[in-house]
Amino acid sequence: MLAANQVMIQNGCGVISVPIEKQDRFKELLVRFYETNDMSALKTFVYDDCIDGVDFPKEQERRPLDDESKFKNYNKKQERSR
Repeated sequence: MLAANQVMIQNGCGVISVPIEKQDRFKELLVRFYETNDMSALKTFVYDDCIDGVDFPKEQERRPLDDESKFKNYNKKQERSR
């Protein structure tokens, strides 16, 4: 989460912070992601409940976070450098 927050802060997007009362749900969604590799529910939860420091206008269309391609490109660069 530390690396994610660094990216968030650098881009002026607030920080990710899971509220204590929602940590059980976060853990359930994290386990589901690990088991299925489907992060859609986890991304929605983080977007809706865990981003602090930014007020999103209610009328603004919500776009899900899509960092999968960035991570794939990063992994390819890492493999080439070995």
